[in-house]
Amino acid sequence: MNKGEPENALGLFDEARQKEPGQAEYHAAAGDALMAMERAEEAEKAYRETIKLSAQTPEYMFRLGQALWAQGHRDKAEKTLIAGLSYDTDENQPEIRIALSKLLIEKAEHLLTDISQMTSNFVEIVPRPHLQGNCIPFAAIR
Repeated sequence: MNKGEPENALGLFDEARQKEPGQAEYHAAAGDALMAMERAEEAEKAYRETIKLSAQTPEYMFRLGQALWAQGHRDKAEKTLIAGLSYDTDENQPEIRIALSKLLIEKAEHLLTDISQMTSNFVEIVPRPHLQGNCIPFAAIR
């Protein structure tokens, strides 16, 4: 979308949602416009309404997961994306798998950073070159 287009699109979709509030597609399209404007919290609400009005399709679960992720709700995004996978019985939604993979990689990186910071406070690895044989030539002391 070009600059200004998401705002115009959102206005049209909001109008359509008022006229036909039961049409899930209008809520999803509004959520897409909101995401394009970096308004993830509002997009989340639109996607939740979409899911409430329709089946929990992989596509809508993916969009909700993206909105949650954009807000920093990594655990909720992960659960939503995993739920979306359970509805993707034909495996037609590779973007869900890609998004979930990225989220899990990011989560693993954060965990490794946390572990590294925690252990650096307690353990100092000191080389012990004089130890030979079956011993590990390092000692952990603090």
